[in-house]
Amino acid sequence: MIWPTVEADLAIVKVVSDSTPKVGDVITWTITVTNNGPDRAVDVVVHDKLPDGLVYISDDSNGKYDDVSGVWTIGTLQNNASVTLNILSQVNIIMILMKPTTGLMTQFSSVLLLICLLRKL
Repeated sequence: MIWPTVEADLAIVKVVSDSTPKVGDVITWTITVTNNGPDRAVDVVVHDKLPDGLVYISDDSNGKYDDVSGVWTIGTLQNNASVTLNILSQVNIIMILMKPTTGLMTQFSSVLLLICLLRKL
């Protein structure tokens, strides 16, 4: 039996509601996965764990996001379809958003680069 070749081009975009939060602020991380096709994508899983300095509060995945492992189980995503996950977290250290050209950064994810500085209260 010959199995057909299946292709799916997935794009992930991640944004934060506040790129300069203060200690104690609640911020929302929005992750959107889009299947640009040409076929449906199956067994889609995204790994995105919150960095140190953030305390998980909640998400809107109906149990499909595991805040301990950072695994979001999407499953099947049809061609030209998108799915979005919103994660609420509270800041317990200062986070400074840096530009890639500064050279003084720690990679947070494929989307954002952050440096975390401890702050005494």
